[in-house]
Amino acid sequence: MGLHTGEPIVTDEGYIGGDVHRAARVMSAGHGGQVLISEATARLLDSRAELSDLGEHRLKDLSAPERLYQLGEVAFPPLKTLYRTNLPVVTTPLVGRERELEEAGALVRSHRLLTLTGPGGSGKTRLAVHLAANAAEDFPDGVFWVPLQAIRNPANVEHTIAAAVGADDEPIAHVGSNQLLVLLDNFEQVVEASPTVSSLLTGTPNAKVLVTSREPLHIASEQQYPVEPLLLDDAELLFDERARGGARLPRDTRGGADLRAAR
Repeated sequence: MGLHTGEPIVTDEGYIGGDVHRAARVMSAGHGGQVLISEATARLLDSRAELSDLGEHRLKDLSAPERLYQLGEVAFPPLKTLYRTNLPVVTTPLVGRERELEEAGALVRSHRLLTLTGPGGSGKTRLAVHLAANAAEDFPDGVFWVPLQAIRNPANVEHTIAAAVGADDEPIAHVGSNQLLVLLDNFEQVVEASPTVSSLLTGTPNAKVLVTSREPLHIASEQQYPVEPLLLDDAELLFDERARGGARLPRDTRGGADLRAAR
């Protein structure tokens, strides 16, 4: 069970908003029989509550680290939170990608190289970082984000990967047999570096690579997953959550141009 205190939005479909997502993530970090409490809720409790301070943790919604507490003193395994990762902090919940998370998540588990393809602005990066966060438990040696947006020379890709995974020089020797996931983001502008990815997979038997790119890498074992723009209903919900001032916007205030800009 996970307990969090906040201000959700009430809609015809039920409660929505960032605090609802946060409560779900607090719950998912725990184990059967364990009751986890966010810092926001813990501050409202009096001294009679028997709380164990579990320290700061990054939840799988990719938010900044926050302190979590456990009700009672029963020992449980380590929390299922993010660790050994440089995944970027995001400040808003992911909207409308449940199907993609399930389908692409299964592909991450069954393939060593998955490329999310689609036009610019379709949401590849946001989907990819959440896929990586959700898969973190399968990679005990880490999940590493390699942003390539600023890289123009394909020859620099190997060094950029090395820096992200903490290697002093050559990433293959550093990774070795470790079980880790490398997320290569915005690969389309250095697609000539595809052989570097192929070599990394060949030389590291337990590593996997997740890629976002406007075009595929065209190397052996690559599995592609196309990312489509949000459906209209999800785009409306996303617009509401970005533009609201605490209340759901009336439907007639939402225009198509605004929805496209909000994706």
